[in-house]
Amino acid sequence: MISELMSMGSLLTFFKGIDKTIGSQVAQHFNQDMPDELLLSWLRSLYALRNICAHHGRLLNRVLGYAPALPHKNKFPEWHLMSEDGKRLVNNERVGILIMILRFFICRTSPSSQWAERVEQLFDEYPEIPATHLGLPDQWQQLPPWQNP
Repeated sequence: MISELMSMGSLLTFFKGIDKTIGSQVAQHFNQDMPDELLLSWLRSLYALRNICAHHGRLLNRVLGYAPALPHKNKFPEWHLMSEDGKRLVNNERVGILIMILRFFICRTSPSSQWAERVEQLFDEYPEIPATHLGLPDQWQQLPPWQNP
């Protein structure tokens, strides 16, 4: 409950400082197979994204300073899908991956949230902004991490 009152920076500092067994329990709350290092990587990247947004930074074509780690390929192959030309469908160095990660978290913390629908509406409302500029393929809404987070 205290995490709801913390700033993003405090939450990240707290998670970095807690005992590893507690960190593993927190990570497992989100997914039974999620290691705490992956959760920490995602929190770092979301923290960096929050700071970019708070300072009115550009997100289009931005390469993330803290690229989030991807889950292990053997347990989570849906995060490692490749295009026909051998490129990763969701680039983990671009903002699009964080949209997928946010969907993952929101589905677990607030299952009745309409956030995902609002994100899709934004993309529909502004078709002149290609999803590829965020590191997402054209049909990103069909990807398994978005459909079944």
